[in-house]
Amino acid sequence: MPRRNEYLLSPDRLCELLAEAASPAGRDALWKAVGEPAFNALEGNDTVDVKTFDVLTPGQAAAACAWSLRLGADGRGLYRWASQDWPTVAARTPGALDTLGAAEYAALVREAERVFPGGRFPQYAEDMMRAFRQGVHKKFGALFSDLSDRVLSGKGMSATLGEYVAAYVTAHPGEFSGT
Repeated sequence: MPRRNEYLLSPDRLCELLAEAASPAGRDALWKAVGEPAFNALEGNDTVDVKTFDVLTPGQAAAACAWSLRLGADGRGLYRWASQDWPTVAARTPGALDTLGAAEYAALVREAERVFPGGRFPQYAEDMMRAFRQGVHKKFGALFSDLSDRVLSGKGMSATLGEYVAAYVTAHPGEFSGT
């Protein structure tokens, strides 16, 4: 029996959030409301419950991946985001960003991913450490510093990541609200 999607907002709550989404603070609140619960459902006991992806709508999954990227950029560290904490989510993030219409952010994540052996984020901490011993950290550090700045500020991008999330939610409200 399929699990139920418990991460949908009430229609009234989604309307409130969309009405506030014109301001940067409102966009952040919308992004948090749609991304954080779905992401928290994915994260559990230091692993990602990939079955939760099957329950989420495409928009919820995309918002959760974008939220995890923001968490990595804002304190947890993108190196940990890509390897130790949520490698399954990190691997899905470029496609999720494409879903949100944030292709410029997806391109940056793919560029960072390509510096690793095999062009993929390491799945295990040991693989990350091996890559660092091989000198990946020289390219990785600069790319992830730039990516962090852009994720958090939108500097040099045509829109902030929060604006992409808000635009997607506005265009696809049924993916985020239960009736």
